[in-house]
Amino acid sequence: MYSPANWYWTIAGDTTHAWSSASLSYVPAADAAYAAWLAAGNTPTSIASAGELYQVMQQQVVPLLQAAGIQIASTSTPALNGPYPIDEAAQSDMSAIAAGVAAGKGLPSGSNPFAYPNSEGAEVVFTAEQFTDFAAAIEAYLYAFNQALAARIGGGSTALPSTALTIA
Repeated sequence: MYSPANWYWTIAGDTTHAWSSASLSYVPAADAAYAAWLAAGNTPTSIASAGELYQVMQQQVVPLLQAAGIQIASTSTPALNGPYPIDEAAQSDMSAIAAGVAAGKGLPSGSNPFAYPNSEGAEVVFTAEQFTDFAAAIEAYLYAFNQALAARIGGGSTALPSTALTIA
């Protein structure tokens, strides 16, 4: 049964290695986990190009990883520490709030500070400056992740960024 979080793809008929969504890397055909997956009756999906694989990862695998979120550690305000969502809806909210602050519109509540939910549903109190630092750290993480994923699919060995982020 297809599971995007644990699947393999071969590109352009090359069976010497396969892309693993579990490790977000290519594995050799002799890889033990890949061999066990094949022995369980699975067949890798054949895909035409690395570009097509990148699109599949962005559509089917990256949302699963983003749903897991990130962990924030603040060096100046420990009350901000904790897990935060970075799924598409959270990214949209963060971008809108940060853009509003940058445009001089202030925070959504009309007051400074304001409460923003973490992944556990707790309302965490941020000042405008703290929130823009928070949003910038997540934006940098997402950019670094997408760049690393593209490089890895292209055959590079770029390390994926840590989901543990530090802000001021």
